[in-house]
Amino acid sequence: MTLNFLKATPAISQFRSVAGTLEFDAANATACTLSVTIDTASIDTNDAAGDEHLRSPDFFSAVEVPTLTFAATAIEVTGDKTDKITAHLTTVGVTKTVTMDVTFNTEAPLLWDASVVKAGFTATEPSIRQTGAWQRSRNLALDPMSQSRGMRKP
Repeated sequence: MTLNFLKATPAISQFRSVAGTLEFDAANATACTLSVTIDTASIDTNDAAGDEHLRSPDFFSAVEVPTLTFAATAIEVTGDKTDKITAHLTTVGVTKTVTMDVTFNTEAPLLWDASVVKAGFTATEPSIRQTGAWQRSRNLALDPMSQSRGMRKP
């Protein structure tokens, strides 16, 4: 995740505690399901003071609202390896519908354990500012970005 503070300085950040499920069907992408829960207190910007500020009521309200959730509601196939995922994104107790572009990269067995197959995806995540969830913080822009995540194939 890239946070752009005061629209001047991009800061690479991550959540350290993320849990989710993906039921993946390469033959029928529209049948896939995806849900993710993020512990907002696990934000890590490599700056303790910045992390505490992001956990505060100015941003995530991590004590009062400890999780951010993402639950896919629809998947639209847009190409051989591309889709649009529409989901409910809930941040600081506000749920908005967001859409993100997803690319299926590949799937392959682990080199050290061929019985485990991983699938890789790249997703452009929605702007949290665009969701309207952080009306109280006009100086934070969560830029769309891409991340690849390894997911275990069910």
